Amino acid sequence: EEQFQSVFRQTLRPAEVHVFQNEDHVDVDSVVHRAQSARPDINIRLTKLSMNTKFHGRFHLAGQLSTHFVSVWDDDIVPGRDWLRSCVEYSLDHGLALVGCNSRNIVRILHNHEWHAKQEEAERGGAGPVDFVGQCWTLWREHLRHFLHARPVTWSTGEDIQ
Repeated sequence: EEQFQSVFRQTLRPAEVHVFQNEDHVDVDSVVHRAQSARPDINIRLTKLSMNTKFHGRFHLAGQLSTHFVSVWDDDIVPGRDWLRSCVEYSLDHGLALVGCNSRNIVRILHNHEWHAKQEEAERGGAGPVDFVGQCWTLWREHLRHFLHARPVTWSTGEDIQ
């Protein structure tokens, strides 16, 4: 419910909201129904699967939408009211960049005359380039085709490191 309230407060109003549920670990039907009743002006839909598509199903759903931009959030993300507007504006100003709320940089370090990769969290205020993002992705919908075209090598990895 807190996440729905965050959606409803966005200064850039979403055209539609899709809740994607893998398996049936939590009953979200009543929460979605209350959100639909509270905001009939926003098309709110629930998609439930009996199988766990891990991280990939929600992106396939987003790829089927007709909006120019899509924003996919983990269930524990509660963005501030200007989040969507800021993400879309940043993306438009930076060549339709993928924008996220948490990120990692892969840093190459030299150790014993060999290069090694090390992940570091990008802990900086504001925005900047990173190697991959997680927890929340806002992007030009057509760019999903690059991600969706790649078949998952394993169901053990996340979409941010596929």
